[in-house]
Parts: sequence; C-alpha cells; structure tokens
Amino acid sequence: MPDPERSQRKPFFQKALDAVSNLGVGLKVKFVLLCIGVIPPLVMLVILRQADSETLQNFLALYVAAGVLLYYPTGKAMEELIVLRQTRRINSYVDEVKAGRRTPHFELPGERGDEHDFLRLQRNIFWMVQGLKSREAKLQDTLGKLKTAQRQVLESIDYASRIQRSFLPSDNDLKDALDDYFLFWLPRDGVGGDAYWVRHEGEYTYLAVFDCTGHGVPGAFLTLIVNSLFEQNLDRYCCGNPARLLAKMNMGLKTALSQHGKNNFSDDGLEGAVCCIDRVEGVLHFAGARCFLLLAGNDGVREVKGDRMGVGFVHVPIDQEFANHGIPLSEIGAAYLFTDGATDQIGGPKKLPYGRRRLRTLLAEHSQLPMEEQKRIVEKEYYSYKGRNAQRDDVTVMGFSTKGFLEG
Repeated sequence: MPDPERSQRKPFFQKALDAVSNLGVGLKVKFVLLCIGVIPPLVMLVILRQADSETLQNFLALYVAAGVLLYYPTGKAMEELIVLRQTRRINSYVDEVKAGRRTPHFELPGERGDEHDFLRLQRNIFWMVQGLKSREAKLQDTLGKLKTAQRQVLESIDYASRIQRSFLPSDNDLKDALDDYFLFWLPRDGVGGDAYWVRHEGEYTYLAVFDCTGHGVPGAFLTLIVNSLFEQNLDRYCCGNPARLLAKMNMGLKTALSQHGKNNFSDDGLEGAVCCIDRVEGVLHFAGARCFLLLAGNDGVREVKGDRMGVGFVHVPIDQEFANHGIPLSEIGAAYLFTDGATDQIGGPKKLPYGRRRLRTLLAEHSQLPMEEQKRIVEKEYYSYKGRNAQRDDVTVMGFSTKGFLEG
C-alpha cells in the first residue's frame, strides 16, 4: 500500500508525473485530442483576424516545424503518462515479488470508485500477491506441522522396530540352533509382517519363517502375537510333527483374533513354513501354509510345496490340518525358507515379478558357497533386480546348511 515516507522523498517533478499518470486514461486521451484538434485551429483563427497572410504563413511553417521536431518526444511523453509509467510500476512490483522480497513496495493512491483500469489492475495485483503471501504463510505453517508429525511417526516406527527385533531370535540364537546359516530380512517400512522363530529343544531344532497380513506397525504387531503363539503351542507332540504346530497355531490365532465365529471384525492370518530338524533320525520335517521349502542337493534345487491353506484366516476351518513332509538330511546340503516378498518384487527391464523360478535358479548356482557368501549374492540380486522400483512387500530369505546336523 502507499508508503508516506517514501512518497515525501520524491522530487516535485516526479510527484507531478505520478499525479498526471494516475489520471484516467480516457481523460488523458481527451486532453491530447483537445490539444491537437481544437487548440491549433483556434490559434489560427485568432492570427487570421489580427495578422497578415505572411505572418500566418510564418506561423504555419513554425507550427509544422515544431510538430515535426516535437513529434517523437511528445509521443514518448504521452506513452509515459498514459501507459508506460503504470506498466513499469506493475513490472517493478512483480520483479520485487519474484526476487523474494518479503515486503515489496507498491505505491498506490487512495482507493476511489472511478479509478481507471490500470490503477484497478495494480490494486488487484497487489491484493493477489497479499493473498498468495497469506496462503504461503499458512502452507509453511502446515509444512512445519507435517514435519513434526513425520518426525514423531518415524520415531514411533524406530521404537516399534526395536520392540519387534527384541522379540525375534538374536544372531546368537540362530547360530546356536542352525550353526551355518544366513538371513536376509528386509521390512518394507522399518517394521513389518515378516518374522522368523527358532527353538532348540534337545535333539530337535524348530524353525519358522512366516508372513503375517499387513505392513508396517500393524503387521509387526501381528508378528508379536504369532511369536508368542509359537512359544505357547510348542509341545512334545510337535516333535517331528511341524504340521501339528501349524494346526495349533491356526486354532490359537483364530481364537486370539476372534475370527472363529459369525461376527468377524478382521480377516488376518499368516502364510509360513515350519521345519523340525531331528538330529537323531537325521530327518528334516516340513509343513507349510501357502509356503514352500527349497532344498539344495546333488541334483540342484528342488521345491517342496506346503498346503494351500493359510493360518488363522476367516475362511480357514478352525480344525484345519496340515501335511508333514519328511526329507532325509543325507539327501540335501542346504535348505531355504522365504516369504513372497522376495518373489513378488517387481523389477527387471520388463517390470515383472522376480518369481520362484529365478530364486530357485539363483540358489542352485551358489548353493555350494558358504552361507555368508550366499547372503551377499541374494542381497545383491534383490537390489539389482528391484532397481529404482519401490519395495512391494517385506522380504525374508533364510538358508541353512545341513552339514552341521549330520556331523552332530
């Protein structure tokens, strides 16, 4: 709006030009036409009455010469007063706004009802900029609140991740139970629905890799429930019988989530693989709920399919039974459990899922290498195939060698 102090510092000539420039365009055009079309004939009439023809000729010649000489400066002055001064003022203000000046100067006369279009345009631009600045301030305030909320969410996820990791078996637990193994565990959102469980009981070693419904904190919350249910449902009758453990997990999860009656508020569960390694008999027992087990042997890597039913879902009967598969440890050199996050990842030149076939081929090519080396290869392959595509799901791939069990 008008700046009184700045206006007082202007020279009188500049003030006069501004005052004339602020006059209406129509008034200024009428004044120019009056000067050109009315005043010269009146002057000539006066001269005709009071002077001879020679004086008139001299006056006309002088008038034409003056018109020619003053044509350009007069035109520039008219442009300045009618259009350019107002346009320059608008451009100057816009330039200050573009430069990011917090309080750009825009000198405007007091508002009147009969303002000409240029003044109204200047005033509209001024108030438009004020509106934008007001919205910018609100946007900055909203962005500040969003940053605070984002920081709080990230802190919550980080804390949830620590809680989830505390429930999962430690590296020492896995080392004691499996001896030579690798684990590639990559939650999509810091925490997730993929988890693993291990238990070493006498001559039996139990191992599970499972994928719960959901991602992030909800999925991680469900893994804590599942982890506790594994601990609760493991009994001596599960020895060499991982299918019994899956059946008990199904019943326990449906009961815990109230998904066994008619009024169901959720439909959650898990897909997973459970192994029971009998060191005395030298047998690997496997049961799967919509999951697979890959076994590396002399003939490459073969696939053992689990049941087509998941665990805990509403459509799964509460008394659902699962099948056991027994494989002699002498026939295999390594075993691999994985969730569908590893095989469903989109990537490659055609943006297709990675697929179980590629994973099976990759493991077959490197199954003779040490487990740590296999982990580096699996990780590198995953990130290379994914490229810049977003991670679709939580990823878990676990492998272990059977040599330690045979030697034991």
